[in-house]
Amino acid sequence: MNLSFALFDVNSYGIYILIGAGSVVIAALLVFLLVLSLKRRINPLNRAVKQYDRGRFEKAMLLIAVELDKNPDNRVALLLRADTEVSLGRYDEAARDYQFLIQVKKTGDDIDVLQVKKRLLRPLYNIESLLELYTLCTEILKEEAACPEAQYYLSLLYIGQNYFDVASETLSALVHNRPNMREAFFALGLSDVQRGRYAEAITSFDRCLEIRKDNLGILCQAASLYFNGEYSACSDRMRKLPQRSEAFSDRKQYLFSLRLRAFCYYRMGRFDRAVHLLQLVYNMVKQKQPSKAVLYNNSGMMQKEEETGESTPLFDEYYRLLEVAAEQGKKLPPPRKPSGMLDLKGLYRSTEAGLDLCFAMLREGALEQARDLMADLRKQQPEVLGLKRLAQLIDEEQERTMSMRRDAPHKLRSSSTERVIRGKGRGYKLWEYVEEWERRAVRPYELLIITGFTSRKMLSPGILLSKRRYGR
Repeated sequence: MNLSFALFDVNSYGIYILIGAGSVVIAALLVFLLVLSLKRRINPLNRAVKQYDRGRFEKAMLLIAVELDKNPDNRVALLLRADTEVSLGRYDEAARDYQFLIQVKKTGDDIDVLQVKKRLLRPLYNIESLLELYTLCTEILKEEAACPEAQYYLSLLYIGQNYFDVASETLSALVHNRPNMREAFFALGLSDVQRGRYAEAITSFDRCLEIRKDNLGILCQAASLYFNGEYSACSDRMRKLPQRSEAFSDRKQYLFSLRLRAFCYYRMGRFDRAVHLLQLVYNMVKQKQPSKAVLYNNSGMMQKEEETGESTPLFDEYYRLLEVAAEQGKKLPPPRKPSGMLDLKGLYRSTEAGLDLCFAMLREGALEQARDLMADLRKQQPEVLGLKRLAQLIDEEQERTMSMRRDAPHKLRSSSTERVIRGKGRGYKLWEYVEEWERRAVRPYELLIITGFTSRKMLSPGILLSKRRYGR
């Protein structure tokens, strides 16, 4: 019995030792995990990743700066900084960071250069570094023939330069391989509108809205219906859009929506409603008068300064896209040229809006109000001679109308019609101007402007290709 007690004491002692040792191990493990957890929480890069994932980009940038201050060569941190800069719209800085990562690639640094190149496409497009964008797209496509990112941004470059056939071909292949890529369907719809393929554009915008509805997609679809001559369908589609400016991400989109509504009414013979909406547009635009007229012609292309024959410094930023394409064995089609009687350039936005309202008033029969408005437009831009000539034609129409009411023989006072902007050796009559305006008042090119697919910097190829960069 004493022996059994002794054995029990020995075993109890051993159990205590085992329990104690186990406790020490568990405590050490817990301490290790706690330290590791604290280290991870304290680690600026890990915290930056969490802030980035939560959409807190400014906080993420602060933490990335702390990490790079300690470890300037941390490429993962540099990549995260570039991604965050893109999210913040700092495209110049993002492009520099991505380009640096590509240049300093090292074996085993966990940075996939091809993925970095794909991420670089968006900043290059947004800062309109077109040569670099074109070169990078073709470079990526050599490594990955069906890369959707490269195909997409290459097509945007073509759209911005008015190569719509090439853009549509590229985008058609892209949406075939990526049937749920909404932005590709949207770009394809815009490109087809520019080519006059309105039914195809409507189909693309239908698919775009099936994937995700938004006001801009509905507006572009409605415009495609308008261009296709489906005015009633366009008007029905426009009813799905809110009439508040806050519903649109850009003021230009809101103004375009009002104009599109107005011209739907105009086409359906409801001139009073058209005049009412165009008056709203004119009043809003008149409040923001620019200090200098933009140099756009009626097709939306920027023009050179004709007086001096020289280009502005803006043109010096561009490269010869055709030459680059030729070096790579490609041939691009020529751009479409502007045409038409009303190809006036250098107009203020308020002058353009005033012309819209003036012509709608003419159709409504409000000749006197149209003449008064034309007088206001001439005061705003006296240098545009065409406004004076249009005012003369309105005067003639007023005189003709009054003569008809008096049932007297109509006689034109001096043949001012012959002094109008000439075309093929003859002057145009007032209603010929109105008919020309009706055909071109809402232009497909405006969709590129309101959607941000082109800008003052995205010039027509004829101008783009006329200048080399300094040092090239």
